[in-house]
Amino acid sequence: MRPTTIPCLIALALAACTSIDAREPSKPLASGNTTDTDPKPDPKTNPKPKPPEPVASAVQIAIASVTLDQDCPDPEPPASPSPSTPSVAEDMPPSQPAKRAAPMPPRPGEAPSVVAYRRACPPSTLQLRFTNTGKAPAAVRIASIQLHDVHSKAVLAPVTARLPAAFSDAGAYTPWDERLAAGTEFHASYRLTPPDWSTVETKLGGASSRGRELELEVTFEIDGKPMTVRSPAFIRPPEIIMPPT
Repeated sequence: MRPTTIPCLIALALAACTSIDAREPSKPLASGNTTDTDPKPDPKTNPKPKPPEPVASAVQIAIASVTLDQDCPDPEPPASPSPSTPSVAEDMPPSQPAKRAAPMPPRPGEAPSVVAYRRACPPSTLQLRFTNTGKAPAAVRIASIQLHDVHSKAVLAPVTARLPAAFSDAGAYTPWDERLAAGTEFHASYRLTPPDWSTVETKLGGASSRGRELELEVTFEIDGKPMTVRSPAFIRPPEIIMPPT
């Protein structure tokens, strides 16, 4: 081989290596202690934290019974006579009640007249059992009452409550301030204002509301926190006609 051929071959080899290096871009070397390559959590796919479990209330409420029919007048509070002023009636002998003429009996084959009878007014009431197992008193309030149809689960009408009363040791209901003492269990009662029954029967498709299975959904507030309780199924009783007393 000629001496001039060797330098030419070396020059060609260096030119080929330079062209190959120019086609391949330089890649940075990964550092051993970098964290840029770690996958980052996607906020869209990251699950939301679970809400805290609700703390069980120290107050338990159970609906014992419901009577819902008519809106009867509230009982009048007992009148307390003044001790300084004696009543004139106390010195008078009790007067005999006036005798009421008995209604005429029906003639043979004739049905008794309905005019001689009056309608009874059974009060609409909500009977409850309260239990406070906590160490502090609690304030109770009825926030709302909804009347439901048991079969269709439809909301029929709102119902309002009034005159809270607690069952005392004397065996009678007395006015109640809706305060639950700590560590107590007792029964309470509310008077209910029934709904417009014609509106209820319209929602029932024209069917009678008497004899229909109904239920109440009562939402209470215990120290401002809501608690919803459903009543057992009940029916609107049939209309009662009673003779005069």
